[in-house]
Amino acid sequence: MNIKERILISGFRQWEIAEVMGVSEFTLSRYLRRPDRMDPQVEKRIEKAMDELRAGEGVKNDKKNGCAK
Repeated sequence: MNIKERILISGFRQWEIAEVMGVSEFTLSRYLRRPDRMDPQVEKRIEKAMDELRAGEGVKNDKKNGCAK
């Protein structure tokens, strides 16, 4: 599964991932336009950003349930 498919399945928007990465949505879009030519380090940064977003979702969900960490 390529990075574009993993982003789609994650449910996150490109702008959310770009924000965590510290790049513009346009820059992320350029990376994703040619995943076959993408630097492996960029793919790792995208994966890390999605992991951070997932971790943040857990905190949000816990606060909604009255269990702030």
